[in-house]
Amino acid sequence: MNSFKLTNTNLVKRFLFDDEDSYFRIVRLSVHSLNRETDKLKLSEIISNFHLKVLLRYVVYEHENYTDERIESFPIFFVKETNQIQPIFNLNTLIKNKTFTIGISIKKHFYNELTIELINKSGKDFDSCFNIEYEESKMKET
Repeated sequence: MNSFKLTNTNLVKRFLFDDEDSYFRIVRLSVHSLNRETDKLKLSEIISNFHLKVLLRYVVYEHENYTDERIESFPIFFVKETNQIQPIFNLNTLIKNKTFTIGISIKKHFYNELTIELINKSGKDFDSCFNIEYEESKMKET
């Protein structure tokens, strides 16, 4: 299983889809303190202040001052399980690539970029690392 980390200084991770059948599954997210001397984020703070934003993107046309793009975006919230005390979330969220047409053309296109962003609603700096374990098919990390 692969993994990547999102931190206060690295909030975004990008991947490229290679095919219309590509997929990305976020299996698990765990939160770890980066500095043992500071307090860890509490489970309630994580659930209420943080979530992931997923963005699928395809650029149709790009020019100096203008970009025509197709975007699909959705959030992934962290849900506490019964009796959960550790900041480990089994998300098991499947993100499948999709095909679409542009205008009246019958040619099929697919999203070619996947962006995962950690959203901090509190606006405060945090001293924790969000480790995301994932599975992917027909994708490249950027």
